[in-house]
Amino acid sequence: MPKGCTVVINAAVLHRRPDLWPRPDEFDYNRWIRDPVTGLKPKLSHPYAYLPFAAGPKNCIGQNFALLEAK
Repeated sequence: MPKGCTVVINAAVLHRRPDLWPRPDEFDYNRWIRDPVTGLKPKLSHPYAYLPFAAGPKNCIGQNFALLEAK
């Protein structure tokens, strides 16, 4: 890619990749349920498989607020 080129990641497409998610077009809340014994979150197949707020130093400024509201 040339220097200065803008790269955009389409999260809607990323979150529906069949190689990362079984039945990607279905909502399955069980994907996010913690293990009842260990309390651990489910392990993603790739660290960037799920990016609802983007990642890195320029991620969504509303991320912490949204996570607190969800509790």
